[in-house]
Amino acid sequence: NKAILIAVKKRLNKKKIGWDLSAIIEQYSKLGRKLEREKFLNICSQITAGLEYLHDKNIIHRDLKPGYMFILI
Repeated sequence: NKAILIAVKKRLNKKKIGWDLSAIIEQYSKLGRKLEREKFLNICSQITAGLEYLHDKNIIHRDLKPGYMFILI
């Protein structure tokens, strides 16, 4: 349920556990900085692990975009 996902995302953002990828991209863009290689690889690893988990459960996400990807920091 999308409403549950949004509520969980807001709660985790408040606790500073992580951010959605669009917020990370926006923050770096505002600062005029590029994402460091180590952070980029960590994000890629988290996205890959999440997709692998979904596919193992026979779930295919048809609307992948940065705002739907929650990255742990």
